[in-house]
Amino acid sequence: MKPRKVSEEERQFAAWVEDAIKADLVIECIEQPKTFEIVPKAEIDVGGKKKKFLFHPHRYTPDFYVKLSDTGINMLSDAFSPACYAPHWKHGQLWIDTKGTFTIQHGQSQMFAANRKLVWNQLQIYISKVIPWASQCDRQGFAKDKPKKCLFVETFCPSEYCYSRFGKPTAMSKSCKTIEEFIQTKKNLF
Repeated sequence: MKPRKVSEEERQFAAWVEDAIKADLVIECIEQPKTFEIVPKAEIDVGGKKKKFLFHPHRYTPDFYVKLSDTGINMLSDAFSPACYAPHWKHGQLWIDTKGTFTIQHGQSQMFAANRKLVWNQLQIYISKVIPWASQCDRQGFAKDKPKKCLFVETFCPSEYCYSRFGKPTAMSKSCKTIEEFIQTKKNLF
């Protein structure tokens, strides 16, 4: 079987999780966790013990499973709302599907929306749709008045994405807090 291609959004989220683990916001992260079988295969009886196959089962695998620490549960609830209202949140459990702004603009997230509803209906597990980074500039390269909602803007920019390979601050780092700034801001609220 050919290895699965990892998207840029998945790489960005993995970098975010790595920094969150170092800061004790996240305990563990599993990429491509268990697959949920949300609709079983369909067969019909055709007499005796014989069955006629109709449909394959419908399965869904989130991109990530994240286990938050108690500190992470408190500090990240705003960024992962409405997941913070699901029964599994109090145990620090979070299932993530990463998306890019291109995917959302071009209707490719419709299947995700259906899968998320089915997983919730069958298992009472809320799958969070996460856009790690959305460009904060318009087509001419000017910063917009209101930042676009994305994980990095709502929380922090991972250290891996703060500086270019030439040592210059990236557009991401200019629009976002560092993890230290994020934690200090949250501590000031508590």
